[in-house]
Amino acid sequence: MLSLSHLFKEVHSFASGEEAIAQTPYMQPPQIILIDIGLPGIDGIETMKNLLEVWPVSRMLIFTIYEDDDHVFEALKCGASDIFSKVNLLKTS
Repeated sequence: MLSLSHLFKEVHSFASGEEAIAQTPYMQPPQIILIDIGLPGIDGIETMKNLLEVWPVSRMLIFTIYEDDDHVFEALKCGASDIFSKVNLLKTS
């Protein structure tokens, strides 16, 4: 969907946090990273922490099905710029 919008110069997609982290040496720092907390393998929060170590200027936008305060607070504490609830997004579409 992001690729088709033509709003972004480059769009990369990865199936897991490990896959995204493995590609960091080969990529320029992205301005925006969209990440899901519930990734397979290492979760989105751990992935975000790893990516921010390499790309501290990138903005992390988190998408999650979780609505509990613990997940939201942990993501914000670890560097998320904003959090979007998939539940709310699904309700509005």
